[in-house]
Amino acid sequence: AFFNVYLDTELSVDVALVGAVMGAAQLLPFAVALVMPSVLATRGAESSILWVGVLLGIALLVMALVPHWFAASISYTLVVSTMTAGGIARGLFSQELVAQQWRTASSAVLTIGMALGGASMAALGGYLIGAAGFSVLFMAGMGCALLSAAVVLVYRRLRLAQSESAAAQP
Repeated sequence: AFFNVYLDTELSVDVALVGAVMGAAQLLPFAVALVMPSVLATRGAESSILWVGVLLGIALLVMALVPHWFAASISYTLVVSTMTAGGIARGLFSQELVAQQWRTASSAVLTIGMALGGASMAALGGYLIGAAGFSVLFMAGMGCALLSAAVVLVYRRLRLAQSESAAAQP
């Protein structure tokens, strides 16, 4: 939500270039949406979500540590693209986790959670930037992204342990 402000106020990037970067970054998700069915078929939603968290963490780390418009632009493009991939994988994953009669409710809860998370980051992000700077905001985002990847990893290990335990039962 603050990328354009970051480029403008922190890196003094010309407004025309800010618009060009943001426009270009919006094109890559088109390609991501086309390849995601193949990725989901071969890797699955769970692995895709795990990698989305890792890639988001890397992109936000670069944005936090490299105060240059080109590095920030590449990072932003990666963020937008991985968020697209994550949205597709998350939607599928949330449907796979619940019985068919609960899928509409699951979809609604997912949408509410995403909206609340986005609104919280937008509302609190300005205060965080004012108090500590853009780098701290990007590092906080990185921490959240890596935490989400860790949660998926723990979930995967617990699920595997549970299935191994069930298979060992006579």
